[in-house]
Amino acid sequence: MNDKMNLWQKIVEVRKSIGSLNKDKKGYNFSYVTGDQILNKIKYKMDELGLILQPSTEVGTYERHDYKNTKGASKIDFIVTGQGCYTWINAENPKERETVLFAYYGQQGDDVSQSYGTALTYAERYFLLKYFGIATDGDDPDHRRQTQKETEKPAPKKEVKPTPPKKLDKKVIDILIQQAIETGKYTEDTLRQRCTKSFSCKLEDITEKQYGMIQGAFK
Repeated sequence: MNDKMNLWQKIVEVRKSIGSLNKDKKGYNFSYVTGDQILNKIKYKMDELGLILQPSTEVGTYERHDYKNTKGASKIDFIVTGQGCYTWINAENPKERETVLFAYYGQQGDDVSQSYGTALTYAERYFLLKYFGIATDGDDPDHRRQTQKETEKPAPKKEVKPTPPKKLDKKVIDILIQQAIETGKYTEDTLRQRCTKSFSCKLEDITEKQYGMIQGAFK
């Protein structure tokens, strides 16, 4: 079947084999598709066609961010940024290659390696989703009906908000904006609008918990 197929024809065959995916994990009250589900979906077809997806990264940079959470405890986050690429290779004709550049961003506590791993996992998931134009269950009719039912439920009473904590560092907010843009679903303006609608505050005034909730929506 694949004797006469070139690299790009093989990539098309992989894309045709995927279909849609279900959001199989939850975090910060958001559902998302895991990278494992995507890879399992395409791995067999890649092996069948003789396709290799080779990742590589350049040496990036990191910043240490010291701050206090809403309870006054000292916290440390490491913010990692850098450039990389994914290269499709036709194993039957290795001269046929397709390289796609990407930027990676990650933020975690504990150590730089954890932030780096988060950045690459995040980049891999969204590279595959966007490259193949994979639909998730958010586009399915059943999902829309379930969402409609949930929005018809009476809204819970709003809780009185405590005194706002110390603002997050501007660099952290800038990273969040960049991550939002990288997903392809947001612009800076739409992210700010979502923040205002969800938390009734400006993006620069969100709490550490709200920051995590927004970041979780990108996964």
